[in-house]
Amino acid sequence: KYGYRCEIHRVYTEDRYILEMHRVPHGKNQTPGPRPVVFLQHGLLSSSAEWVLMTPGKGLAYILADKGYDVWMGNARGNTYSRRHSVLKPESKAFWQFSWHEIGYYDLPAMIDYVIKETGVVKLQYVGFSQGTTVFWVMASTRPEYNDKIIAMQALAPIAYLYKSGKFANFNHGWINNLRRYGSFKPPEYNLKNIRAPIFLHYSDNDWLSTPDDVYRLSNEIKTVIGQFRVPMAKFNHLDFVFAINATELIYNRLLKIMDNFK
Repeated sequence: KYGYRCEIHRVYTEDRYILEMHRVPHGKNQTPGPRPVVFLQHGLLSSSAEWVLMTPGKGLAYILADKGYDVWMGNARGNTYSRRHSVLKPESKAFWQFSWHEIGYYDLPAMIDYVIKETGVVKLQYVGFSQGTTVFWVMASTRPEYNDKIIAMQALAPIAYLYKSGKFANFNHGWINNLRRYGSFKPPEYNLKNIRAPIFLHYSDNDWLSTPDDVYRLSNEIKTVIGQFRVPMAKFNHLDFVFAINATELIYNRLLKIMDNFK
């Protein structure tokens, strides 16, 4: 619609889900060629569309492409673009037996490995929004070798701690099933000390999901947090990180400066 080249790529996970990724390999009217690679991961109940729904100059995927990045956008299992499996049907209950743990443990590594193989880079930059940060914490803590594939991670409205337990832990199946699955009555917490990639946390005061207190706590538990950046607008809330008409001025320009330092 806006004159940007777009590609569709399909990825198979270890547990046989079929994921669809979308790529904008270069900016409008730019020529193809090697570029620094950035991977964008969407939030809860969303898809790669959240990065392009805003118009060029406002949507982050367009902005990054025009600034010289090879932009890859992931899609988690079960969403509009990744509702496939080699054996299971989406109509079956078994297809939906997953949480953000499986997205972080299976989906994210599969997509990152695919992008690295396709582009030939050794590492890539990562931008996650909301659940897109949660699944990164899962991946980087349970499969710590993937820290070595990340140049730097930008966490927009980072989410970790569960409301009821106050912990960042695996799914609670009840004490009997927990004992069978985890070998303990309570679900184990994720070891955030395993995260080694450089992390930048971006937050706002009016975010009812990623609260400033939670962000401060997260910054103390992840030892490789390099910077915390508060959005300088009192009413800026959770969804504004991707849908605010002034997100470019309030956050993306700063994001680009940070990312450019790692090019």
